[in-house]
Amino acid sequence: YFLISNFLVIRKNAGFADLDVTVRCPLGQDLPITVKSLGNDTDLIELCPSSPGNYCFHVTYGGDPIPGIYFVSG
Repeated sequence: YFLISNFLVIRKNAGFADLDVTVRCPLGQDLPITVKSLGNDTDLIELCPSSPGNYCFHVTYGGDPIPGIYFVSG
């Protein structure tokens, strides 16, 4: 089984915009995620990996992609 994983998105000085997060598992399916606002321009993203391998994250803020987020589950 796999444990819940999480990461923070810190939007300090980024202004207000919509945050959109999708995560695709190695089997090509979108993974359910939870986005929780922690206040102070910070959001907690939680997910539970469903299989080992590389996960593809697509994160946008105000429609602009945020590069460089990846996750490997083993």
